[in-house]
Formats: sequence, structure tokens, C-alpha cells
Amino acid sequence: MNTASSRRIVDLLAGQLVPHRFVAAQLRQPTGRFGRWVMTRVLNRGNAGLITSAVDALALQRDQSFLDLGFGGGLALKLAAARTDAPLWGVDFSSDVVLEGVGQFRSLIRSGRLNLICADVADLPLRDGLIRAICTTNTLYFWPDPVRALRSSPAPSPPPC
Repeated sequence: MNTASSRRIVDLLAGQLVPHRFVAAQLRQPTGRFGRWVMTRVLNRGNAGLITSAVDALALQRDQSFLDLGFGGGLALKLAAARTDAPLWGVDFSSDVVLEGVGQFRSLIRSGRLNLICADVADLPLRDGLIRAICTTNTLYFWPDPVRALRSSPAPSPPPC
């Protein structure tokens, strides 16, 4: 192998298009067509067991609102929609994920049951008491400041007496 070929390989490996770096970036913040069409489905499929268990553990009642922080492919929102008649909220850092969610959940959005927001978890525009149950799966390690993010999360409404 000549020096020029070796240099191109080194440059390629050090660049942005290294597969593991690309995948890691897409997992953190899916972008573009790949993020909308591939990553949202991969996130649902790869995390289905964990997401289902998390939503099941919440034991949502029909009147309990639900928030998914980092909703990705939207599986938790879909599961929650089947368990509650109350408002649903999805927050994601990726505008492309939110765009895909708008298409996927068009009927829930039109009916006023689902609100999708593109926001940083550390700066959520939601008031305390609005949400009864909060879920997030495989997201905390992407948050630059998890403590700040959790403090920013709306305080759940208290259970009914």
C-alpha cells in the first residue's frame, strides 16, 4: 500500500463518516432521512422489551396523562395511548424525530390527545402538575447534565385522593 492510500484511510477513519461515530450521533439525535426513516424504527424494535416494561410498570390509569422524554420511534406513546384517555406528551431533542412523529401520530395530534415538542430535556416548557406519569428509556447517558434535566422536568401531578 502506498503512502497516499494509507493517508486516505487514516483520514477516513479520523473523519465524521466513521460508522460507529455516525451511529452514535444518530442514536443521540437522529437527523435527516436516515434518522426519520431508519433510526425511529430501529429505536422501537431494539428497545421494544424495555419500553413495554417501562410503560407497564407505570400502570397507567385511563385518566392519567403521560410524558415520554426522548420519544424516538414513539413506541411508548403508542402503548400509553392504548392505556389512557388523558393527554399524551412527547419530547425529543431531534426535530427530525418530531417531524416523523407528527406523521406517525397524525390522528392523535388532530384529536388533541397528543402534543409533540422539540426541546432539550434541560429546558422543558411544561408546567408542574400537567403530567401524571413520566417515562424515558435509554436517554439519560445522552443528557449533558442529567441533574439539571431532571430538575427541569415537570413535577408529576399528585395521585387522586
